[in-house]
Amino acid sequence: MDQRQQQKDISKKLNGELSHFHFSGNEEVIRKTHPKTLRDRLMRWWNKEISIPLVPLGMAALLLFSTAGAYVFSVTKKPEHEQISTIEIRTENGYWLEFNEKEAQNE
Repeated sequence: MDQRQQQKDISKKLNGELSHFHFSGNEEVIRKTHPKTLRDRLMRWWNKEISIPLVPLGMAALLLFSTAGAYVFSVTKKPEHEQISTIEIRTENGYWLEFNEKEAQNE
Protein backbone atom coordinates (compact mmCIF):
# COMPACT_ATOMS: atom_id res chain seq x y z
CA MET A 1 0.00 0.00 0.00
CA ASP A 2 1.31 3.34 -0.84
CA GLN A 3 1.15 6.46 1.31
CA ARG A 4 -1.85 8.08 -0.43
CA GLN A 5 -4.02 4.98 -0.20
CA GLN A 6 -3.20 4.66 3.49
CA GLN A 7 -4.18 8.30 4.11
CA LYS A 8 -7.48 7.80 2.25
CA ASP A 9 -8.29 4.70 4.32
CA ILE A 10 -7.56 6.55 7.57
CA SER A 11 -9.64 9.51 6.38
CA LYS A 12 -12.62 7.25 5.54
CA LYS A 13 -12.37 5.51 8.90
CA LEU A 14 -12.17 8.85 10.74
CA ASN A 15 -15.12 10.27 8.78
CA GLY A 16 -17.14 7.14 9.56
CA GLU A 17 -16.40 7.41 13.29
CA LEU A 18 -17.15 11.14 13.42
CA SER A 19 -20.23 11.08 11.15
CA HIS A 20 -22.69 11.18 14.08
CA PHE A 21 -20.99 14.28 15.51
CA HIS A 22 -22.12 17.57 13.98
CA PHE A 23 -20.66 20.95 14.86
CA SER A 24 -23.45 23.52 14.93
CA GLY A 25 -21.60 26.62 16.18
CA ASN A 26 -19.97 27.65 12.91
CA GLU A 27 -21.60 31.07 12.76
CA GLU A 28 -20.79 31.92 16.35
CA VAL A 29 -17.13 30.91 15.98
CA ILE A 30 -16.80 32.96 12.79
CA ARG A 31 -18.49 35.93 14.48
CA LYS A 32 -16.09 35.74 17.46
CA THR A 33 -12.93 35.29 15.40
CA HIS A 34 -13.85 37.88 12.75
CA PRO A 35 -15.94 40.55 14.50
CA LYS A 36 -17.88 42.93 12.30
CA THR A 37 -20.00 44.97 14.70
CA LEU A 38 -18.72 47.31 17.39
CA ARG A 39 -20.24 45.11 20.10
CA ASP A 40 -18.38 42.05 18.79
CA ARG A 41 -15.13 44.00 18.62
CA LEU A 42 -15.56 45.22 22.19
CA MET A 43 -16.32 41.69 23.38
CA ARG A 44 -13.21 40.41 21.63
CA TRP A 45 -11.11 43.16 23.21
CA TRP A 46 -12.63 42.50 26.66
CA ASN A 47 -11.87 38.76 26.44
CA LYS A 48 -8.33 39.27 25.21
CA GLU A 49 -5.65 37.48 27.20
CA ILE A 50 -2.84 39.49 28.66
CA SER A 51 0.33 38.20 30.18
CA ILE A 52 2.03 40.07 32.98
CA PRO A 53 5.56 39.00 33.86
CA LEU A 54 5.68 38.42 37.60
CA VAL A 55 9.35 39.14 38.27
CA PRO A 56 9.36 42.77 36.99
CA LEU A 57 5.96 43.40 38.58
CA GLY A 58 7.19 42.00 41.91
CA MET A 59 10.38 44.05 41.76
CA ALA A 60 8.41 47.23 41.00
CA ALA A 61 6.07 46.57 43.94
CA LEU A 62 9.02 45.86 46.25
CA LEU A 63 10.75 49.06 45.16
CA LEU A 64 7.57 51.09 45.61
CA PHE A 65 6.83 49.75 49.09
CA SER A 66 10.42 50.00 50.30
CA THR A 67 10.70 53.60 49.07
CA ALA A 68 7.38 54.53 50.67
CA GLY A 69 8.40 52.84 53.93
CA ALA A 70 11.77 54.57 54.00
CA TYR A 71 10.09 57.92 53.36
CA VAL A 72 7.56 57.40 56.17
CA PHE A 73 10.26 56.41 58.65
CA SER A 74 12.51 59.31 57.67
CA VAL A 75 9.72 61.87 58.05
CA THR A 76 8.48 60.57 61.43
CA LYS A 77 11.95 60.11 62.94
CA LYS A 78 12.67 62.55 65.76
CA PRO A 79 15.89 64.49 65.76
CA GLU A 80 18.53 63.18 68.17
CA HIS A 81 19.47 66.56 69.60
CA GLU A 82 16.51 68.67 70.55
CA GLN A 83 17.12 72.36 70.62
CA ILE A 84 15.87 74.40 73.53
CA SER A 85 14.45 77.71 72.46
CA THR A 86 14.62 80.88 74.48
CA ILE A 87 12.96 84.21 73.91
CA GLU A 88 14.60 87.38 75.21
CA ILE A 89 12.59 90.59 75.22
CA ARG A 90 14.27 93.85 76.18
CA THR A 91 12.10 96.73 77.34
CA GLU A 92 12.67 100.03 79.13
CA ASN A 93 12.04 98.48 82.55
CA GLY A 94 14.25 95.42 82.11
CA TYR A 95 14.14 92.22 80.14
CA TRP A 96 12.11 89.05 80.14
CA LEU A 97 13.54 85.67 79.34
CA GLU A 98 11.17 82.83 78.54
CA PHE A 99 12.32 79.27 78.43
CA ASN A 100 10.11 76.97 76.39
CA GLU A 101 10.40 73.77 78.34
CA LYS A 102 6.98 72.53 77.32
CA GLU A 103 7.76 72.72 73.62
CA ALA A 104 11.10 71.00 74.13
CA GLN A 105 9.49 68.17 76.07
CA ASN A 106 6.56 67.71 73.66
CA GLU A 107 8.79 67.32 70.66
